[in-house]
Amino acid sequence: VYPKQLTANLTYKQSSTQKLYLTNPVALNADYSVSLLNNIDFGKIVYQAEDSITGQALYVWNEISATGQLLTSISNADDAVENIELAQFSFPFYGTAYNEVFVNSNGLIMFGSGSSAYSNQPIPTAGNPNLYIAPFWDDLSTANTGSIYYKEEINRLIVQFEGVARYSGAETYTFQAVLHDSGKIEFFYKEMAGAVESATVGVEDENGESGLQLTHNAIYLQDQLAVTLTPEPLYLISVSPLSGTLNKGAVLAIDVTINSFDLAPGVYDADIQVAHTGTGTSPWLIPTTLEITNLPTNIELTSPEEGEVFWSHDSFYFRATATDDDFGIEQVEFYTGEIKRGEDASPSYNYRWDTLIAGDHVLTAKAVDRLG
Repeated sequence: VYPKQLTANLTYKQSSTQKLYLTNPVALNADYSVSLLNNIDFGKIVYQAEDSITGQALYVWNEISATGQLLTSISNADDAVENIELAQFSFPFYGTAYNEVFVNSNGLIMFGSGSSAYSNQPIPTAGNPNLYIAPFWDDLSTANTGSIYYKEEINRLIVQFEGVARYSGAETYTFQAVLHDSGKIEFFYKEMAGAVESATVGVEDENGESGLQLTHNAIYLQDQLAVTLTPEPLYLISVSPLSGTLNKGAVLAIDVTINSFDLAPGVYDADIQVAHTGTGTSPWLIPTTLEITNLPTNIELTSPEEGEVFWSHDSFYFRATATDDDFGIEQVEFYTGEIKRGEDASPSYNYRWDTLIAGDHVLTAKAVDRLG
């Protein structure tokens, strides 16, 4: 096993993928398995995608136009929403189980509440809507053509958009989203006759902070395409593959991904354990260390200018520009010497000082991130 130790130095919401090499110099065949010790569970969910283009997802169309229920409120409408109450299972999405879903006529499936949003956004976007599944989010309309159906089965919900058109076009689209009780999501695209490069496809969490975007205003979708989204728990370290067999003389590179996500600055340790049936020490223990640093904020006091003179009965504005690429800026504080005169949490970062004191002053601006 090489190297004997892995380290990464990251900042906020970064990741590093490194190689761990396994060799089998002697044994005829050696099986191995990898386990992770002291790994941090972030209590969050991420989604992994596979599609039929790469051969990892299977296209299976589940026709429900004759056996399912018509969503009447959104099947002859524009920018409309209709809810579905789940009676046979709860659907887990980003760590929460839901018994109600909201279907938007513009190709969105939402949770918590509905939205008639029609202008598709990239993923993630902080503004509403959030907490959604987007099989094909575009400005669609069923006012003149098309219908939307659903069918709940014992362990899945099928939502079918049948022959719907874009608001500004006549071409139609037929596609499905299938939601499984395991949290797995499938998209099936039967016939996408119109333009497909103006839509968003993917999933987004409740805060618009993270998600998985398959496409946004780009060519990706096609007829007979299948996409599978699988939820996975989020850990400090992830390893792939976790098991396998090495022939004699073989060398295998294992991917080790180390994630900082929103952990506070500090040092975090975990261990990768590699057990094998070959010769030599088993299991190997590979210490893995992550150090998270808080990068300096870029800040500049832009007003007043150096050497500028004011009368004691005057007032002036402190003004500053500030950016922080990791933990963000909570506020900017303004000082004369060691005395804090004021603060501003808005992006304009300014403060009016009305009680000027005669004398020379050293003015400074200090940016405070969310860690203080």
